[in-house]
Amino acid sequence: MVEAYYAIVLLILALTLPLGSRKLVYSASPEVRGYSPLNGMSGSAHKAAIVGAVLISIGLIVICIFKPETLPDRAMYEQYYDMGGGDKMNRELEPTFTILVRMAPSFMVLLGLYAVLSVSGHIVAIFSNSPNIWLSLLIYLSYTFILHDMIQMRAGVAIGLLLIAVRFIRERKWIVYFLFVALAYTFHYSALIFVFFYFIPTKHLNKWIWSAILILCTIAGLLNTQLGYVAKFLPVGVVQTYLENYMGSKTYIASEIGPARLFKIFCAIIMLFNQKSILRSYPYTIPVLIFYMCSQMSYLLLSDIPVLQGRFGEMFAAFDIFALAMFPLISKKHYYLWWIVPIALVVYQHIEANRLLTYVVN
Repeated sequence: MVEAYYAIVLLILALTLPLGSRKLVYSASPEVRGYSPLNGMSGSAHKAAIVGAVLISIGLIVICIFKPETLPDRAMYEQYYDMGGGDKMNRELEPTFTILVRMAPSFMVLLGLYAVLSVSGHIVAIFSNSPNIWLSLLIYLSYTFILHDMIQMRAGVAIGLLLIAVRFIRERKWIVYFLFVALAYTFHYSALIFVFFYFIPTKHLNKWIWSAILILCTIAGLLNTQLGYVAKFLPVGVVQTYLENYMGSKTYIASEIGPARLFKIFCAIIMLFNQKSILRSYPYTIPVLIFYMCSQMSYLLLSDIPVLQGRFGEMFAAFDIFALAMFPLISKKHYYLWWIVPIALVVYQHIEANRLLTYVVN
């Protein structure tokens, strides 16, 4: 399976490389309601790209269905399936899980249903909302696909829907946006937090204020003053009970903040100071950048509450698919040179993905 994954991924990246060309990226309409990363293509090329997206989806769906039995979470979901999807479990899952379990005559069919929903959501989002389809595919396939589509399949479906919905924040289509969030919520309850993000800024961010916030959060994280540590001083019983349920004790030990996290924060600050340049080609810059920064802040401030850090950090981190892909837009002249930033982060993140795949083999 590992060999098949790498073969399919390399084939996809090789065939879609032209979709990352500077000419195509900068020919996409910057108009809010008319944006598409395929706008610069001729009619026949546009149709070929759509067919390619369908074929990519089919290949990735097959990988998800026939994932190894030792993959993390697979045994858990198979047990949930055998237990009826919620009726006999002592934990409450989303209603769609029970519905899909009852629809599926076998566990493999259940995997197929989730794979179709999750993979198609991500691919539709990338081919509709990405600032650079090739870089987005690179980021998605190297890590996000493995973590969400292959392992955390409930979250994967929700995230695919949220990636599609980001355009409706900028287009101010509140009914459509809330419908997408509501649908995502039925697949993973953590999506509820995105209700509040319809009201975020969409046209401009104060680069000094947001940079200061990121720096302060970084300092707080490095000094082990995360929210859990601070909350232990609050003489509120419900807060302490909540923390104990998630952490198991009142000993709050923050996880280390690695160089990749610091580098991502540095990239966020660079994009804040170059947001006008990015906006000239990518109208969804501001919402995407906010989600990207929220991911960094979640990892910095919630590292002593691993459950919340994982839920919010990973949900927001899915927008790296767009955020890192738009980084080269800070300079049209040096567009290809700045590819080194997302590619370097992809290589670093794939170390973790490779660990998961190695775990599968062993």
